[in-house]
Formats: sequence, structure tokens, C-alpha cells
Amino acid sequence: MIDNYDSVDVFIGVDVGKGEHHAVALDRAGKQLFDKALPNEES
Repeated sequence: MIDNYDSVDVFIGVDVGKGEHHAVALDRAGKQLFDKALPNEES
């Protein structure tokens, strides 16, 4: 549960996978701000 929900402007989710990761960011209204596959590398 998020305390002080009203003070959060952006929510970020990350799906961690073997081949690649994926990140999504949404604003409070649910508008998608970021949606991108990210490489899964040791570096």
C-alpha cells in the first residue's frame, strides 16, 4: 500500500526477464509516459 498517494506523480513498473527487461511509467491519471524494453546485460 502506498502512503500519501496524492504526493506520487509517477508510477514505475519493471518486468525483469531473462532476455530483456521492460519498464513502464504512468502518471497519476494513467497516461503512459514511458514504455521501453531494456537490455539485460551484466554491465
